[in-house]
Amino acid sequence: MATSFNGSGGFDSDFFAAYKHVYNPKRVQVLAYKNRPFFAKLAKKDMFEGDTYNHTVFFEDPQGGSATIATAIAQKAGHSQGARFVINRGREYQAITLQNEAIRASRSDNGSLLRKKTHETDRILNEMCRRIDIAVHGSGTGVIASFTTAASLNTTTITLDTPALGIRFSVGMFLQIASTNPLDGTAPTLVNGGQVVKVLARSVSAKQTTLTLDTSLSAVTGLTTTNQYFLLRNGEGLGFGMNTPYGGVSGLRNWLPITDPVPGESFWGFDRSVDVQRLSGSRYVAGAAEKMEATLQNCSAEMCLQGASPDLILMNPINISNYSQELGSKVRYAQSDKAVTGLDTSAMIVRGQAGDMAVMSDPQVDPGRFYMLQSDTWWMPTLDAVPHMDDAAGISASREATSDGIELRWRAWYNLVCDAPGLNLTGSFGY
Repeated sequence: MATSFNGSGGFDSDFFAAYKHVYNPKRVQVLAYKNRPFFAKLAKKDMFEGDTYNHTVFFEDPQGGSATIATAIAQKAGHSQGARFVINRGREYQAITLQNEAIRASRSDNGSLLRKKTHETDRILNEMCRRIDIAVHGSGTGVIASFTTAASLNTTTITLDTPALGIRFSVGMFLQIASTNPLDGTAPTLVNGGQVVKVLARSVSAKQTTLTLDTSLSAVTGLTTTNQYFLLRNGEGLGFGMNTPYGGVSGLRNWLPITDPVPGESFWGFDRSVDVQRLSGSRYVAGAAEKMEATLQNCSAEMCLQGASPDLILMNPINISNYSQELGSKVRYAQSDKAVTGLDTSAMIVRGQAGDMAVMSDPQVDPGRFYMLQSDTWWMPTLDAVPHMDDAAGISASREATSDGIELRWRAWYNLVCDAPGLNLTGSFGY
């Protein structure tokens, strides 16, 4: 598409139109959803207006009935039981700068200017959607992995406790270290007032992941030897809850916790211990020698007892590999609709008690853990699209105040909700 460029070095209406054309909804969708099956399957509803979203989960039908009419009439005041969750928006922002010198150097080649901008935009959209995907799987604290200190702190290298989670880190990433990883919405306790460290190098594999930081661990006051600590992206250790308006996203780990909620908890303002399964899902821990095929069938039976019709199983690629090898020639696959959607949606198929379930590889699921979901119970309330361009002023970029450059912003306002947690399950494999 031809674009024009005004001599003052700004973005004119033709360039903005070209940029909007390049980033049409389908292109953004492909960038956002590739290799992110749970994020891709979530229905997005642009209705998150007001300060909070009041989400009600009805977990019990009226119980006033009786075999005798007099008793039924006497008990007719019985009504449906509902849990109201007062949910705040989560947020994600990305911004990039294009230097004016580079922009001016493109004045006789409008296409190169557009290519320069789209290359950077592709990269920030990929990173932005990766962070959103991590958030909708997470616990709301911002914690993305843990490490255990060695006998000496005189090192800049740390080794992750779970190597596969190394994909959540990037060179140049700014981190904070916490001594706690609460799952109840409270903020993690940051070490040394939230001192920021930077990742200078990384080595990631399924067997071992190391990060090299710009700061020696001995220079981070509060760290001690042979203790576990938690890593989070700078600025994210806010926790979440109805009284935390600028907090995090309550992801799968919160909606389907690995342990039963206890009396007195406050999940978005409600105590889920009044009906553990219907408000926080079911849990399953496989035996040490239990085959994965048996685990999934046992969980399917549990879900059938709960009245669920699960159609989606998410597990880490490592576990997908193990499961495929266990099944051997018995593996069945569903056909992908990549030619239509631009996304590879291929999946293994498991026949459960209530029908077929698609088993999908999801890198953001912790190794050894899995989710058995009824996918139509999950969705994402949003304020505008997720993600969307900041063009409130009618342009896609604005001048920076402190440098000779142009700033481009993308953002997302959203959270994750479930209409029926009791129709879903989280579990762990025995090997």
